[in-house]
Amino acid sequence: MNDMSESTAGIEQFIADNVPRPARLTSAVLEFAAIQRGLVSRRLNRNILLVDLPSGDKIPFRGLNGPDSSEPGQQMCSWPDAMRGLLQTRGLPVAPYSTFEPTQRKRASRYAERIGTPVTITPARRAPGPGSTAAVTGSSQFRSAWRRATDAYERNSGGPVLVEQHVPGRRFHVLVVDDRVVAVTWVDGAEHIGMPVLSRDDPTRPASGRLVDVTERTHPRLQRLAIDAVAALPGLAYAGVDIFAPDIDDAAGQAVVAHVDGAPPPLAMFPTDGPARDIAGAILEHYVRSPRWKAARDTAHVPPQSTGQQSSGSAVEPLLT
Repeated sequence: MNDMSESTAGIEQFIADNVPRPARLTSAVLEFAAIQRGLVSRRLNRNILLVDLPSGDKIPFRGLNGPDSSEPGQQMCSWPDAMRGLLQTRGLPVAPYSTFEPTQRKRASRYAERIGTPVTITPARRAPGPGSTAAVTGSSQFRSAWRRATDAYERNSGGPVLVEQHVPGRRFHVLVVDDRVVAVTWVDGAEHIGMPVLSRDDPTRPASGRLVDVTERTHPRLQRLAIDAVAALPGLAYAGVDIFAPDIDDAAGQAVVAHVDGAPPPLAMFPTDGPARDIAGAILEHYVRSPRWKAARDTAHVPPQSTGQQSSGSAVEPLLT
């Protein structure tokens, strides 16, 4: 867990010179981490960076994502019902949920009443954000949220909709690299998945509320939960995990995994409270240390696959069988 507070001014100046026109934020922080470590890098466009490792391998990055953060793994993260199905298969806690066809609004409404409102309604097979509505109560709100979720799909007929019990508590964003927790950030003021966290005008500042570093205070149980959540999704050596819990110590064990982000934002690098954490450097060092890249030309490594089945309450054909 690296404290990079002394480098904050330098990285913010570097970002000011490289964001948003020459590069995006995630790409800029990775380039800065490479420069700090004396690694040669070459920018191919605003998103793609090519970094030379000491082993001689050239690793392409799109933002913070390199070849050990695979496209299929990221895709599983962007489909909420598929992600929850895999987490459940590994016995990890998620909020009660079910998936419905766009024509099954009344059936979904009865399900929401059964599990208890408020609920969160979101497109089941699109990345969280557009189309998501949290804290839904009452039939009028339910209809509006349902329409918003189906309209988020490009096709006219809409797509599957996920109805999930609303989970109260604080939102903690945990960055996991190589089965270890690098940083934990309390996202205060953006309690729901999909709410903007970093400002568009100044990507090094929160859109609202605070980003509080709580890495050293995080209970080992929460750290283990985040590590297990990343391990549950095949094809990801590192990811961000959003966990909802009453508090950072989670003494009652009430935490649930709300989201795994295969393309995590660098929240921990720009906290409003507490030390900054060098997550870009931790990701880059993964590739420097990885035996896969030290012996990439001699050994073919195939990561293990995982299968699971979706929640039994689903009214849509499961993605995973």
